[in-house]
Amino acid sequence: MAWFMIWVPVYHQQLKRFFTGVLDYICHYHFLRDISNDLFDIEYARIRSELKKYSIRPSLREIVKALGERIETQPELTDSLDSHLKDEGKTGDVLPSVLAYILSSWIIDANSESNGYGFPFDRPHLIFYQRLKTAKSIVANLSVKKKKDKHIIKLNRVLGRAINDSNLKTIVSRM
Repeated sequence: MAWFMIWVPVYHQQLKRFFTGVLDYICHYHFLRDISNDLFDIEYARIRSELKKYSIRPSLREIVKALGERIETQPELTDSLDSHLKDEGKTGDVLPSVLAYILSSWIIDANSESNGYGFPFDRPHLIFYQRLKTAKSIVANLSVKKKKDKHIIKLNRVLGRAINDSNLKTIVSRM
């Protein structure tokens, strides 16, 4: 950061000397990208590596694949998913297996919130972590009966790997 504070005035003086009367503009996109990389690149890389260490994404894909196959073959699960989708997620009576499928799919789809500008404007690993926290909160607020479903238990175990990591919490709070 200190190099930047020294470099900009020197650079600006050089430009003024050679381009007298020419307006000097800086691209805010590139300026912000450079500064953000300097400030947050290490923390963001640590978030990525911590999440990778726990193999959360592959575990969630396993849940989605297994439950997707069950949902396709069991009419009661298909109906539960259909009613949940028709009510735009407002149905409180979704079956636990279907809820585990929906939450797992939603977490995996964290990249959909990105705009395609890359880091630091898009932070899919941070969004992924935030979705893990939201899903963990949803699971924590389920009824005792729904919490006992084996798919909810498995999802909760996967979510807990990252959410219970105090080191990861600290890194995310800095971001």
